Amino acid sequence: MDPTSQNATKGTINSVFPQRRRFPLFGFSSVQIPEELASFDDDEALPVIDLDSQLPGSQQQQQQEQGVIEVKTYPELSAVAKSSSHQNFNILIHMKAPKSSDETTDHNQNKTSTTTTTDNSRAGAPLDLVAVLDVSGSMDGSKLALMKQAMGFVIQNLGPSDRLSIVSFSDRSQRICPLRLMNQSGKQFALQSVHNLTILGGTHIAAGLQTGAKVMTDRRYKNPVASIIFLSDGCDTYTVNNQRSNNNMAAGYDQLIPSSIRPGENRPSVPIHTFGFGSDHDPALMNTVAEATRGTFSFVESVDTIQDAFAQCIGGLLSVVVQELQVKVESDHKDLRLSSIKAGSYKTYIPLDARTGFIEVGDLYAEEERNFLVEIDIPQSSNSDSIMQVLKISYAYKCPISKQLITRENVEKASIERPEFLIIPPQVSVEVDRERSRVETAEAIAKAKAEAEEGNLAGAKGTLEECRGRISGTRLRRRGEGDLDEEKVLESLEEELLEIEKKMVNMRVYMKSGRALAMSGLNSHMQQRAATTSFGFGSKMQLDTCSATRSSSYQTPHMAKMVQQSRRTLNSNSADQRLPPSEAELMPPPPPGP
Repeated sequence: MDPTSQNATKGTINSVFPQRRRFPLFGFSSVQIPEELASFDDDEALPVIDLDSQLPGSQQQQQQEQGVIEVKTYPELSAVAKSSSHQNFNILIHMKAPKSSDETTDHNQNKTSTTTTTDNSRAGAPLDLVAVLDVSGSMDGSKLALMKQAMGFVIQNLGPSDRLSIVSFSDRSQRICPLRLMNQSGKQFALQSVHNLTILGGTHIAAGLQTGAKVMTDRRYKNPVASIIFLSDGCDTYTVNNQRSNNNMAAGYDQLIPSSIRPGENRPSVPIHTFGFGSDHDPALMNTVAEATRGTFSFVESVDTIQDAFAQCIGGLLSVVVQELQVKVESDHKDLRLSSIKAGSYKTYIPLDARTGFIEVGDLYAEEERNFLVEIDIPQSSNSDSIMQVLKISYAYKCPISKQLITRENVEKASIERPEFLIIPPQVSVEVDRERSRVETAEAIAKAKAEAEEGNLAGAKGTLEECRGRISGTRLRRRGEGDLDEEKVLESLEEELLEIEKKMVNMRVYMKSGRALAMSGLNSHMQQRAATTSFGFGSKMQLDTCSATRSSSYQTPHMAKMVQQSRRTLNSNSADQRLPPSEAELMPPPPPGP
């Protein structure tokens, strides 16, 4: 890459791509926050640090170089004969976020240290986290104990520059811990607040979300990263049940989301990562809240895996290295126009001239990956060029720590060969084939879910089975090529489809677990971000499996490390809880008789 194409200045994404149109994302109406809610402007002040004045020029340059996003392109075919045209030609854009720096900035000491980072939790920018926790009557017993244990793990793995607030809700909501730095005293206060949680009343989800949102919006100080984790094991017994009808099960869900934390014009969203705890929660509600704020929806069917689910989530939140990422795709040939961009739930925009396209990606965790399929039409060629330039890729994002705007122009270009004729037609790219299968899986899950919601379980199972058959055919066709990574990814997609299909044996099973499994899996595929499901932490998705299987669930290395830490903690706790041997057992055996 030409070094002159790099530009790092403070500003906004719009100043880099001015022709990119800002379009409304969601039009949800909001719930009025009750006037009796107190002001939450008592958040603890952040340490003051001026990175620009403290980092020498060489270190700033090094920081920018470490922030390069890896971009690769993979044309569907490596060559198209000049006499041929190709409609809906796919080009895969693969992006991978940079690793977290090996050096860490000591915010609390107001100085930059060069000590090697050994704490897995400190991989990215400081975090403001609000935990909104259900303490309604259905959480009594082991659920409450497991939730407390999971929150204890979260608290212990936050760094001294991170801040945490805790909100509990039942038939009303209460902020039990203000937004405090997670230094030693802050952790002690937070742990005591969690320990004191008690069960009471019904499930007023709107109240919990309102209070959690107000903690965020009332902040006097702001860490670079902000998020809400929201856990509930039941259905809203106040706002939603009084409004929805039998013909529209999702009616009223959008009203639960305060407008202050939804994405809007020049206002990034505060992601709400929702956790459906057990099999009695309302997955449509949890999924709606997550989707509207660009969060993930995790289905924690087995309640004893809640700590792992929290660990995976915060492993990502503590490793944010890219914010407000925008990608620009440009035609690199006068005869080529963009037909479409398949980007899942990410917003895309192609102007009328179809020469450029834009993808609004947002935040990326360290080493997190994204794939986008661009469709173009390849015309016949009459010129003498043997190589056809097809696309060029640029991007811009904000560094969450330095607040600098990093731009890379034309970081990657895609091209294909245009020979006079082809003796042997080239095979479809392995990478494109794999991405098509992933997209096809997501589309099949979406279609099957819609059919199941209408009561057509036979049609839903048929949709999943048909997709599974096509992916199996692709896998068998590719088996002889020796690409084990692709085979394992395709096997994982097949297994996911089969798992959802099994949950559609009848409507009772679908409503109990199939619905949540499908919604959580679809949410994960659409965002290409890891979320916990009964499949995701099942026997097919263990963390010690190969990298290909792990990448198919979108789990980043920092997420995997945090879950591994969670499991070590759980194993240690289990060992500590074993009863010590009795005095009689410790005494030596009596000597043998004469």
